[in-house]
Amino acid sequence: MAYYRAYHVMHETPKIFDDFLAHRLVMEEEWASIEYQIAESLKLFDSARAASCPDRATALRWMMREALAAPSLILARSRYAEDSLEYHKNQPFNDNHLRPCPLLDNPGRLTAMVEASGATSTEFVKQEDVHSLSGKCVVRLKNGL
Repeated sequence: MAYYRAYHVMHETPKIFDDFLAHRLVMEEEWASIEYQIAESLKLFDSARAASCPDRATALRWMMREALAAPSLILARSRYAEDSLEYHKNQPFNDNHLRPCPLLDNPGRLTAMVEASGATSTEFVKQEDVHSLSGKCVVRLKNGL
């Protein structure tokens, strides 16, 4: 799996995610062996296409993008896992569920999440900017709720 993630980071655009550590998890000998085996498998998969590839890198690229299901599944699952971790990390709740608003316990968290995601207001009638909403929470905190 680390090979597929590292290959994606090094060769694909757009990136589904940037796993900058994946390449370090595969030793150089393993890296060369995996690339060789994947590129050579094109000869078994489609001998005509293999003959049309000018070099091993082209054969490898075609196999990674077109023939193998594993890279796509690994990348999709990895992106889902990363998103799930980020979602849970950014939950505004903490151990104190007695406060009237979780935003009061985590001032600035909502603003950071909205800015990072590019989300916009879902209120159609009277849209409220996230800075305005968060500002109200800060005022409430300063005034002791």
